[in-house]
Amino acid sequence: MTRDVLLRKWADLAPGECGKAELNGPRRLAISRPEGEELRYIRRAELFGVDDRAILLSALIEAVRARGWACTLTAGYDSASAYVIYNKGTEYQFCAMPELCDALLAAYTQAIEVAPIAALSAGKE
Repeated sequence: MTRDVLLRKWADLAPGECGKAELNGPRRLAISRPEGEELRYIRRAELFGVDDRAILLSALIEAVRARGWACTLTAGYDSASAYVIYNKGTEYQFCAMPELCDALLAAYTQAIEVAPIAALSAGKE
């Protein structure tokens, strides 16, 4: 999946964390802090710069932790990987991609999708 598709998926799955915003200029994505304060804006995926990747990565880490989950990140010379661990450490989602922020974004959106299902199948709510 491309970064743009993953960002739209995150906005659809967790609109309180990530949402579309129209500003003066190019379309941007608004990312809120878990406490609901301070919106941070990143450019659409094809205009991403170093600052946008850093903002996205920090926002994802905060979102993971706000859910009581954990993440493990590994950056190599030409690839990166991320684990998002949830359900009290018993389940995880893994993704490897060229960029660290993309790997965490993919693993996090996968975890958001399956975590409610995993909780229900384990008899938890």
